[in-house]
Amino acid sequence: MFLKKMLLLVLLLIAAAFNLSCWPSLVLAKSYSINQVQITAQLQADGSMQVVEEREYQFDGQYAYAYQDINLVPDQSANPGRTLAYELTDVQVCEAEFCYQQLPASQVDQEQPRANPVQSFYIQQNGDQLHIQWFYRAVDEKRRFQLRYTVKNAVTWHSDVAELYWQWVGDQWALDQNNVQVTLQLPAGIIDEQLQAWVHGPLDGQVAIPNLEQLNFKVDHLPAGKFFEGRVLMNQGAFAATQSAQFATGNFSRSQIQSQEAEFIAQTKKQVQQGWLWLAISLGLHILAGVIFIKELIKFWRDGKDRRLPKINPTNTLWEPPSELEPTQVMQLLRGNKSLLPRAFTAMVLSLVQARAAKIIRSKEKTGLIFKDYEYGLEKTNRQVKLTKLQQQVYDFIFKRVGSGKKQLWFNKLVKYCRRHHHAVRRFFKSLERLSFQISLKQGWFERSAHQQAQDYKGVVGLFLVGLAQIGVSAWSSSQEIAVIMPLVMLSCVLGAVLAIGLFIIALIFKSQGEKRTEKGRQEAAKWQAFKNHLQDYQKTKNYPIDSIILWENYLVYGTALGVSTKALSQLPVSFNQSDSRSMNSYWAAGALAQDGVGQASSGVTQVASITESLGSVSKALSALSTAASSS
Repeated sequence: MFLKKMLLLVLLLIAAAFNLSCWPSLVLAKSYSINQVQITAQLQADGSMQVVEEREYQFDGQYAYAYQDINLVPDQSANPGRTLAYELTDVQVCEAEFCYQQLPASQVDQEQPRANPVQSFYIQQNGDQLHIQWFYRAVDEKRRFQLRYTVKNAVTWHSDVAELYWQWVGDQWALDQNNVQVTLQLPAGIIDEQLQAWVHGPLDGQVAIPNLEQLNFKVDHLPAGKFFEGRVLMNQGAFAATQSAQFATGNFSRSQIQSQEAEFIAQTKKQVQQGWLWLAISLGLHILAGVIFIKELIKFWRDGKDRRLPKINPTNTLWEPPSELEPTQVMQLLRGNKSLLPRAFTAMVLSLVQARAAKIIRSKEKTGLIFKDYEYGLEKTNRQVKLTKLQQQVYDFIFKRVGSGKKQLWFNKLVKYCRRHHHAVRRFFKSLERLSFQISLKQGWFERSAHQQAQDYKGVVGLFLVGLAQIGVSAWSSSQEIAVIMPLVMLSCVLGAVLAIGLFIIALIFKSQGEKRTEKGRQEAAKWQAFKNHLQDYQKTKNYPIDSIILWENYLVYGTALGVSTKALSQLPVSFNQSDSRSMNSYWAAGALAQDGVGQASSGVTQVASITESLGSVSKALSALSTAASSS
């Protein structure tokens, strides 16, 4: 229960880690990317700016439209010193040799964009944004689109300086953009000492001033949802001579802007320092996860790793059960851990019949709407039988809890009970598992030191907490935008979380396989494996019919626990005397065959195939519960 719940939680945490990481989206059958962005801007002496944005789209699949939003109002949270909105005019959408036709917004089918004319576009202002959408047809190809426009009042006129503060790429894009290059042409009259420029956005953004006529901005990769902008200070004399100049009035001075930029740089440096600190913490968590896991590995190798079972003879087969262990103990011994498979319950039910505490009964007539068949069930006997603790627990579950104290219980009722009472049946099965293993520990089949080590979950919990810590660092760095300026922090955290949780899962597997047989247990398990080998070898058995119902019942009970097929068990040849045949008739529903005129022991054995198949439906119900319990 603990293992399954923890594994489910781990899967959820891994999903959360990948969501926090802004991990690249899986490549779908239909996708597109922007491989190159080239922006050319010409700043005019009248304060306007002519802009041409050219983007190269790579389409994988069929596409019919694209759009772009441009912010018209400066972000006031950054205190830009300007409140007046930018005014955009002369908007065009073009390709290499032609431009698109502009449509009035009233004529555009916005609900079905694919229905609009090809090589057309429209403009619509939505609050503080200008929405531009254009229509085309592209299938598995590269296309280059140009967006052309003029910003009439691009320049802000402060007290002693002219400023251009413009987002070359806004934060509305839902797609990463690569190789972003901006060329800004300046008007004549720029004075070298008064020309300054800064770039805002990703840490690897760059600005260069090759001469007094041009500035270059670039960034190699711009993540979706992040902006890339430039800020340029120039002497006012380069603009004042123009009579048609249109400027937005600002409320800063050059020194104030310089101080603001210095503060931005200081904040960025602080974030970088914090990024290095958290990267060091993340790497430390890597090391911690590795140390914890190595310790768990050493403990498992020393205390929990079982050796290969020996061969007990040259053929490695035994014709009879090596001991009278309970079926559940045999299963745990061969599996090397305390977990039980649902067929263990079936084997325990058969052991009740073998002990003569119950007998299998069959309905007098076939039932069913379409596929009719006999029903089978259990009936208490009147014999005073001393049951083992495990048998008593199964007996009480069947006749007291499910059967409500009645003498008979049909298997179909048992199946219905299992399906309707998930938690109660689950608790019963787990208690049966624990009791069986405790008995095996007491009898010396498993090592107590390994069992104690397998119950020590401190290391496993430590790995789980390390994974949580990595996810926490990832979430914090993302909220502080350290992940944006230092992707290495995010990458380290994500890989660290995946590593820690992966090691956590492996450590959990160590714990589930951490039980270790004693030397006595290894020898006993080897004998039971040899007996299983014998049961699975049909051909040899057919030459030597079973002449004792005691041996046949052992084959049936233990064969079921060992996973030998029902068909194989039902085909075991027998040669019973009259006494054994009467036992077969009394306890294994073979008496019903005699009523049908068959009455032979071999036919009674064949009938057991139907009995065990009916009991198998109970096992299936338990198996379904095992699956359902992992999510409950």
